[in-house]
Amino acid sequence: MAFYPKDLDGKSGPEIAEALFGETFDETSSWSLMRLDEKFLEWTDHRLGVAWRTTSGSLIALQEVSSPKDAQEFCARNKIALLPEGALHYRGVAEFPIVCSRPPPLSTITGFNASEVRLHTRSGIEAKIGYSSFLFQKLVGWPLQEDNPDLPDPETTTTLVLRTVDRADAHLVAELALYLLRENAGGARFVFSRYRDLPGRPLTDPDSGSALTLPTDSLPDTARAEALAFFNRAEEGDPIAGFLYYYRVVEACFEDVLGALVRGWRADVSIPDVDFLTRVRKLKDQEDTTGLRLVLSAIVDQALLDDAHNNGLIPAAGVDDLVTGVYQRRNSVAHGRRGQHREVLVPFAFSAGRDAHDRAWSRVMRSLASRAIGRYILV
Repeated sequence: MAFYPKDLDGKSGPEIAEALFGETFDETSSWSLMRLDEKFLEWTDHRLGVAWRTTSGSLIALQEVSSPKDAQEFCARNKIALLPEGALHYRGVAEFPIVCSRPPPLSTITGFNASEVRLHTRSGIEAKIGYSSFLFQKLVGWPLQEDNPDLPDPETTTTLVLRTVDRADAHLVAELALYLLRENAGGARFVFSRYRDLPGRPLTDPDSGSALTLPTDSLPDTARAEALAFFNRAEEGDPIAGFLYYYRVVEACFEDVLGALVRGWRADVSIPDVDFLTRVRKLKDQEDTTGLRLVLSAIVDQALLDDAHNNGLIPAAGVDDLVTGVYQRRNSVAHGRRGQHREVLVPFAFSAGRDAHDRAWSRVMRSLASRAIGRYILV
């Protein structure tokens, strides 16, 4: 390969883009190319929101990428991270494939501004739903389509672009964005999918004829996105697995309430040191049940307790009854032992006559997890 081919000497950025990629720039183009001097050009990707210097040789290498192996080699040379699920991270920007039930109309495919929907968090993270960037198409979409022609057209694949994120945090920020999208996009549905699985993940939406819109105000975020990842997986799972994932969200808040309890004891000068140590040791032995009781006491209301009681989940509409019921069900999912499987909750492929009961518990636990997120996780 000639890294500085003479036939590109003296050509402008738009001329090179047209010669190598068939791109003719206008005000709706998602990227542009401008010559800086005899050697360097500047690539500005408006979809990703970044710009970088490049050479004619690098552009020819990008143009020649046609297989996953080519893409891996190109990315290794240019410090672009390709993520296993068919995503990329470059210069503080991550781009993930995401399926949405209200994708932008295809008539706007060439107008990237018209096909993007954005949200902002209070800490400055920006997330954008739209059609894939040219870099994503070239390094992820087209190479994978070489292996599987049944994959969707990369140009009409929707992606989630995250700005100002470190490579190590990209997956956590993506889970935060997914949670915020689901909570704030007016009922539209979203799911992450490995690029190779995109054809198998259709989404239905009774309001798919309405536009995808998001709040213009900054949204909350968190330093504990793992809890949101559990919530997201619960939303996608069956009722039994979902219950356990929702429980993990509530469990993520135990440290908040237990820490506040211990700090209160420490600040109380009337508690002798020996009594303080006794309380801490006892708390350590009962950490799960005490944490659950403290969290639920802070977030439940009578309507939720009545709902759980009326659905036959707890014997009486009280907080202690709910704590006991939730903890027992959690143990029945997580702690089955050999010879005891008929005494624990088994995730049958079919309902075994408990479908309504399982769904009712999942709804209650979802409400608890959602309230816990609002009180303890989001900031």
